[in-house]
Amino acid sequence: MSARNLVRIQEKGQVTIPTEVRKRLGLKKGDLVAVTETPEGILITPQEVLAMKALDRIGEALKEKGLTLEELIESGREIRSHIARRKHGVRAGETEQLASLPERRVFLKLPLEKRRQALAQQAAEMASHYEEETEWRELQAGDIVDY
Repeated sequence: MSARNLVRIQEKGQVTIPTEVRKRLGLKKGDLVAVTETPEGILITPQEVLAMKALDRIGEALKEKGLTLEELIESGREIRSHIARRKHGVRAGETEQLASLPERRVFLKLPLEKRRQALAQQAAEMASHYEEETEWRELQAGDIVDY
């Protein structure tokens, strides 16, 4: 366990993390940290650590299913391609045209609520696809045959 450091709470509730702790954790001005109330007090966790833990859990889940990250990404591409063909009549290889850089910029300029609605609609379409297509269940069950 690291040494205990006493710091004073400033006027606006700000606390200065000691220099040696910031250096050891690689924290810089503007970095995000998560503040969690615990029975013992407050836990301040660098946000990157939380993201890494989440990625580790995702990696463990993929290993349990016998999938690689590349396979997961590719299956997402295939599903999006399938949805684009069904919804927009786009042929294979043309799906990249649906989200060009200028279109993505336009999307990012939309109000947050509009972006949430668009993403919710896409999520609903993905869920519908998974309900209609049963191939993913074979992957989930581990019945993969490698030819």
